[in-house]
Amino acid sequence: MGLEYVDNGGYAGVLDGARSAVTATGRAGVFGYLDGPVTFEDNSPLVAESHGYAGRPREGFTSLLDAPVGDGSAGARP
Repeated sequence: MGLEYVDNGGYAGVLDGARSAVTATGRAGVFGYLDGPVTFEDNSPLVAESHGYAGRPREGFTSLLDAPVGDGSAGARP
């Protein structure tokens, strides 16, 4: 698929409240209707609602959305 495994600098888990940005390629293509960052739902701090995986792109892979994972916590909660 073009992404590194999450144990190689990525993230897997809760994404509640995490923000991602549309890349220039994404905006020029399938996500042209988005005009800003995409924030994952967080309707209740008591329930984990959004789950996902964020991997670093491998050479030649074109990202459409980017989300910082830094220390491995993409979500608003640890």
